[in-house]
Amino acid sequence: YTFGPHNGEDWGVNKQVLKQLMEDNGVAFYLSGHDHSLQCMKVKDETVTHVVSGAGSKLSRLVNEYKDTEKATQFAQSTHGFSTISLSQEKAIMRFVSGEN
Repeated sequence: YTFGPHNGEDWGVNKQVLKQLMEDNGVAFYLSGHDHSLQCMKVKDETVTHVVSGAGSKLSRLVNEYKDTEKATQFAQSTHGFSTISLSQEKAIMRFVSGEN
């Protein structure tokens, strides 16, 4: 999932198979970086949080095609930056760091 310009492109991966594989194996986060933005999103009734962190050098505009669907963004910004994740047994803390400030 992405709110960037690469949403909907067919990369030869069946999203439903990938979704089921992640859910069956208890995947909590799906991390990617192809779209040049910072995003964190979760789909209603799904267990996986999708994170995009690809804004280190180049920016893409955000395209919010999900505003009327069950996909919900928790954070999306087209700004230079990166993300960090801190993991413990009890929790995960995701931080987005902007290069603008």
